[in-house]
Amino acid sequence: GGEAALLQALRVYEGGAGQGHEADWATAMHNYSVLLRRQGKWKEADPICRSVVEMRKRVLGEQHSQVGEALSILAGITQKKGRNAEAESMYRTAVTLMEKQPPGEDLAYALRGLARLQARKRDFQAAQETYTRCLQMWEVLGLRQKHPVVQVTLLEMAETMKLHMESDNASAASQLKVKYGMRSAGKVWKAP
Repeated sequence: GGEAALLQALRVYEGGAGQGHEADWATAMHNYSVLLRRQGKWKEADPICRSVVEMRKRVLGEQHSQVGEALSILAGITQKKGRNAEAESMYRTAVTLMEKQPPGEDLAYALRGLARLQARKRDFQAAQETYTRCLQMWEVLGLRQKHPVVQVTLLEMAETMKLHMESDNASAASQLKVKYGMRSAGKVWKAP
C-alpha cells in the first residue's frame, strides 16, 4: 500500500540515489509523517516531522510556506502529546508562514488547529475569530456548508460559542448570588 511505497522511497534516498534532491526527500518524509499521524502513531511521527521541519528550513529557508506546512503537522502531533502551549506557538508560526501564499487547505487546517487550542484554554473570543477565518478560507477554496470539513469546523465553532455562553452565564449567576445574598444548595451567599 501507500506506507510501503513511502518507505521504499525513503530507503532509495538513504541509499544515495536522492542526493541533491533534499526538497523531494523532505516531501517524502513529510508524507510519511502525515500517514503515521493519521494512524495515531504520534511517537513515530514526531521525530520524522521534526526532521522535515529542519530540512525544509535548511533547504528552502526559514520563512518558506512549506516550513509552515510541516510545522502545522508537527503542531498537531505535539498537541496530541499534551504539549498545548508548544503546539499553539507552532500553529501561530505555521499560519504566519502559510499566509504569505495563496489560500490553501494546509492554512485552513492550521487555523482550525489553532482555534481548537484557543478554545481548550478558554480563550473563546480568539477561538471564535480563528474559526471564522478558517471558515472564510474554506469558502475561498470553494467548499460550501454541506462539505464534511466545513461541517466539522462549524460544529466545533458552535461548541466553542456554547461553552463561552455557559461560562458567561455561570459568571453572571455567581455575581448575582453574591450581590443579592441568594441561597444555593442550602448555603447563603453573602457579599464580601
